[in-house]
This record gives sequence, structure tokens and C-alpha cells, in this order.
Amino acid sequence: PMVYKHISLIFSWAMRAFMFASSIYYVYKEDIFGAIIIALALGFALIPEIFRLVYNVRLHWIYDILFTLLITGHMVGFMGMYEQSLIYDDFLHIIGAFILGIFGFMMIYSYDYSEKIKITLPFLMFFTILWTIGIGAIWEITEFLWDNIATFSSEFGFAQDSLLDTMIDLSWDFICGVLATLLMAVIFRRMGKETKESLVKPIANVLIGKNEGAKV
Repeated sequence: PMVYKHISLIFSWAMRAFMFASSIYYVYKEDIFGAIIIALALGFALIPEIFRLVYNVRLHWIYDILFTLLITGHMVGFMGMYEQSLIYDDFLHIIGAFILGIFGFMMIYSYDYSEKIKITLPFLMFFTILWTIGIGAIWEITEFLWDNIATFSSEFGFAQDSLLDTMIDLSWDFICGVLATLLMAVIFRRMGKETKESLVKPIANVLIGKNEGAKV
């Protein structure tokens, strides 16, 4: 429905505006490192709009709001929420891994949609789980690197407390990858053709190119 699309646009741009204002605030505080981190987060949050400008493809509104929410959540964590709340890191990791699982499912399904390769449901589920774990591993490596440069900013703390923290995060990646895969498999079996196409076709156009003969 159009009302959901409009609400999504307002919410997404409000979060991006918050990121921009936060970056300016850190410049005002003369914390250049913090300002750069927030600016990078804003750049990632603009990826759906970059797709629209570069590929002339507008992703479904659900991708826009989920992706922007994911980036904003991590930005708020870096601004101090990780230290203020003991459960925020786990909560955000669960939500983030679940969202990434959905993205992974949609990406590989787009190849089946475009009839480039035939993908069975077990392989689709297996890929989604591996994708989620893989992105989670890259994130843990990023946190390790972060901990070695965080001293450049007085506002940011350490991302990894211990090996236990890292393994818990990777375990959540696996669990959320499985749950996201099962949920998407159930939803797609019950979803109408028009709704399914609106979710898959834009991704297929970006990753593979336009294919008018593609079927859902």
C-alpha cells in the first residue's frame, strides 16, 4: 500500500537527517574521528538511494526502512548506547543478523527469479545461513580492527569485550540466519505473485540486469 511506502520514506529520511545532524555535532565538538564514522554510516544508509540514481531501480520500501534502521541502530550504539545498556549489543546483533539473513535470501532468490540458475529450496536456505554467518564474521573482524583505532576518539569504546563476546555474536548470526531462512521460506510459499515480484525484481535488475522474460 502507498501509505506504507510514504511512512517508510519519512522514517528513513528522518533517520538519515539524524545521522547528518550527529556528524555536524561531532565536528562542533572537534571530534573529527567521530564525525567521520557517522558520515560513513550516513553513506551506507543512502545505498538504496544510490541504487535508484545509478541503476534507475527503486527497491521495495521494506528494504529501505530495514537497511536504514540497521545502520542507525549501530550508529546509536557507537555513540554510547553499547556502554549504557548491557543488552543493547546482543539485541542489535540479533536484529541485524536477522535483517542480513533476509537480504541474503532475497539476493540468491533473485537469480532463480531471473532464470539464470535453478535454485532448490534447501540450497537457498543453506546459502542464506552461510551468508549471515559470513557477514557476521566480517563484522567481528571489523570490531577487532576498530578496537585498535578507537583511541582516536574520546566518545567511542571497545567493540569486543572478550572471546566469549565474539563467539556469542557468531552464534547469534547462525541462529538468526536459520530463523530468517525459515521465515522467508514460509512467507514466499504463501505470498502472491505480484507482491513477490515487487520484492525480487528490483534486486534482480541491480545484480543481474533487466530480464523481461523472468518469472516468479
